[in-house]
Amino acid sequence: GLVYLTSEAAEDTPNIGDLMEMLAGLELSYKFEDAIVNGSGANKPLGLINAGCKIAVDKVTNQTATTIWAQNILDMMGRLWGPSQRTAVWLYNQDALPQLSSLALDSTYGSAGSVQVAAPLWNWDGNAASGGWPTLAGRPAIPTEHCKTLGSEGDLILCDLSQYLVAMKSRTDTSLHIRFLTDEQAFRFVLRCDGAPTWAEA
Repeated sequence: GLVYLTSEAAEDTPNIGDLMEMLAGLELSYKFEDAIVNGSGANKPLGLINAGCKIAVDKVTNQTATTIWAQNILDMMGRLWGPSQRTAVWLYNQDALPQLSSLALDSTYGSAGSVQVAAPLWNWDGNAASGGWPTLAGRPAIPTEHCKTLGSEGDLILCDLSQYLVAMKSRTDTSLHIRFLTDEQAFRFVLRCDGAPTWAEA
């Protein structure tokens, strides 16, 4: 990232350097997070969507498009590696929230149709274990714009990010010389990173 700043702005606004670092950090984080989810692995991290260990769970028979059913959640949990049950999180596109927040599992007990019990899968009340996020089937549910839109593969991802390896190094440099004649400073922000799941296959 490269930002030019006039000397007047730097003198008149003492904290503008902190603001630039924050904004540059947000932009670099956005790119890195997108690569963790969607990266091809070519000159960027290998994303969850393109990893060899990805498991895509099929929709339920007769399930309509752009819907998420309780059975989808249970099928995804059923394919999750056992030890990850305590550390996994859900990543979802925000446009899936209406579907997710209304999920409940209906069960019939006794003679057919005699008792109907609704067990909610979504819980708005975050806790210390979920980092304050709502939970879906007991695991934190985190909205991210890096997930695909509802109805596309990757709109809802169940993953254990402790099984994702990251290498990262960053630095910030300043130069008074690049635009010396126009009395500007140049700020350069560099982030070198790579990442991939520790699993090669499912």
